[in-house]
Amino acid sequence: MIKKIAFILLLFLLNFALPSNIRAEESINDLLHQMKTESEEISSFLREEIKRLEKTLNREKAEYEEKKYAMGYLQVLEDVTINAELGSALENHIGHARANFGKMKYSSMEYIKKVEGDIGSAEFAI
Repeated sequence: MIKKIAFILLLFLLNFALPSNIRAEESINDLLHQMKTESEEISSFLREEIKRLEKTLNREKAEYEEKKYAMGYLQVLEDVTINAELGSALENHIGHARANFGKMKYSSMEYIKKVEGDIGSAEFAI
């Protein structure tokens, strides 16, 4: 008799316990589904963000290469300009040196002729 009462009591308790287990399992399944959905949304967002960052990076790389090329071109222009200015200054110095040398040469020739004349006069006088 006690066994029968215990068995009925056990069945009564199981009757209440089973539905709560089923509800708990359904809740867990709902939570798992919700977590999976959120995980997929986060993954999708991160993929889009990575694509956007890659586009930005590629654009920045292209701009850097353009700037690097432009800076190299400007450096060449600057070097050419400096060389042209140096060349012009050098040509001016060469021109002045030629002019001065011409004057010196002329002055030297006059001096030599004068000295030769003096020597000739001295020889003639001797």
